[in-house]
Amino acid sequence: MPLTLRVYTVGAALSPTAVGVKDWATDPEQRARLGELSTRLTGVNAFAA
Repeated sequence: MPLTLRVYTVGAALSPTAVGVKDWATDPEQRARLGELSTRLTGVNAFAA
């Protein structure tokens, strides 16, 4: 059975021509929420001291 790979992009956030970072990418509150979600989903706390 052949393997089908599909690549999707979401707006300008993943555009190779985008310059700099979006405001949400540097927001400490958003980073914390992402860290907590990642820990819940993977069971690995990458930010543990």
